[in-house]
Amino acid sequence: MRTTLDFWIVRAVHILWGLRRRSYTIPACILVLCLVTLAEGGRSQGQEKKAHGDGSSGKETSLVRSGSPVEPAPTPSTEAVEDAIIAAAGYLVRACKDDGSFVYCVNLNPEVTPRPGYNLLRHAGAMYALAMFQEWRPDPRVLSALTRAAGYLRTHIGPFPGNDEILAVWSTPEMTLSGSPLQAKLGGTALALAALVGLEGLEAGTAPLSELRGLARFLIFMQREDGLFCSKFVPSAGREQCRWESLYYPGEAALALSMLYSIDPDPRWYEASEKALMYLAKERSTQSAVPADHWALLATADLLSNTRTSEGMASSEALRDHARRVCESILDAAHPTPAGFPLQGSFLADGRTTPTATRLEGLIAALEVLPGEDVELRRRIERVADEGIGFLLRAQVREGPYRGGIPRAIHPPASAEPAGDRTLNRRVTEIRIDYVQHALSAMIQYSTRSLARNSQQGDAATGALGPSGERLRPPPPQEPSTEQRSHSDECSNPHGTHRRNRGGFNICEREIIPFRVKDNRDHFYSRDVVIANQP
Repeated sequence: MRTTLDFWIVRAVHILWGLRRRSYTIPACILVLCLVTLAEGGRSQGQEKKAHGDGSSGKETSLVRSGSPVEPAPTPSTEAVEDAIIAAAGYLVRACKDDGSFVYCVNLNPEVTPRPGYNLLRHAGAMYALAMFQEWRPDPRVLSALTRAAGYLRTHIGPFPGNDEILAVWSTPEMTLSGSPLQAKLGGTALALAALVGLEGLEAGTAPLSELRGLARFLIFMQREDGLFCSKFVPSAGREQCRWESLYYPGEAALALSMLYSIDPDPRWYEASEKALMYLAKERSTQSAVPADHWALLATADLLSNTRTSEGMASSEALRDHARRVCESILDAAHPTPAGFPLQGSFLADGRTTPTATRLEGLIAALEVLPGEDVELRRRIERVADEGIGFLLRAQVREGPYRGGIPRAIHPPASAEPAGDRTLNRRVTEIRIDYVQHALSAMIQYSTRSLARNSQQGDAATGALGPSGERLRPPPPQEPSTEQRSHSDECSNPHGTHRRNRGGFNICEREIIPFRVKDNRDHFYSRDVVIANQP
């Protein structure tokens, strides 16, 4: 009873927020007050029963429910975020099978059978997130999974009809089981390119440059002169499909092209990425509310980190203004949730995890490009990032065979739900690789950003984790030697351009740290040492 009433209080607050500009404010306020009174009465009765030993001892489920009050969420600790990152990466590593494909979807409820079919776009997205993890904290198991996944992905890369120099990722009817014909999706090829570029940055020679360039040529082939992309190419139709426009594909393509430019400085890649983002900025400049396009924010942050940005200040300002508008739109549209409920930090009222994770990805990336004078906007982003990451941590599965997985939503049981939410309730315990991918990426960005803030404030960096999970105390910071400084100036990848990660750092040296754990034996932990900090 108490859980149901608490849930309806949250729903009433959402309704009140939606009616704030209409004439229904007073009735909605009365409804909220009545429900609060009833709920407080239910709490009092429940506490009295518990005090007299009459409370029920129902079996708890493994998922947090949105109607169950909890303590107000504090700012997530560095240790909690790092542990969640490691757990999420571990889930994807375990889900990567011997042939390189992922266990695409599972359900914590054994009575619910996941839908069949496989999505290569989400396969590539999982690789993209694992590459971020490997850059954040190298792990041979993650690299092995990435290599297997890349091998599987490559089996679905093929030439464009009539032009062997153009390569695309092809989704077959036998794989998707969706009834759709053979097709190449702009987003699938874009994320494949981004994932393979990320892997190449980790292990030189794993992705042939000719293959990466072939994928990039497909993206440019799908782009119109004004910068707009067509979303699909269907060979049976004999042409690209431009009627249906994906919200996310253009940003994914722009990001992939910008990432390729960082290791293969061909002006075509940069110009196509810039043109795509400038089209989005122009189209949305007159819109009162722009869509929550997190991929465009990620692409903007990556593109503006390139050294070539200074050559086009006009486009740079336009892209920053577009990023600002997207961020403001995301923040303004977020649903308020009373403090102390697991839904606190969720951007949507239905408690789904991925919409929150994707918005966090974009918002945190935007912090790298928003001007310093946008103090209030930056503070709003940092505040919702703290709450949003806390929401994802509460949603993550903490134990069992699916430890580290991210379910589709935190949500009440079907008995407390309107009929329209039954589908969501059947899938509330579903874990799909893209749910984990986006949460993992958001948490890594948050961790990197938080560590950067701590470093600026003079805080000591957190220790790494040893092989048994022990947190290691980092060595005291030392000035780089003359040899290291010289090496940092020459730090480059095999393709001759400066290697940089998404935080803007050059990684130039490996450091070996001796340490001891409970077994009292000597161990060694190797890590990348940041020698130079480049914007």
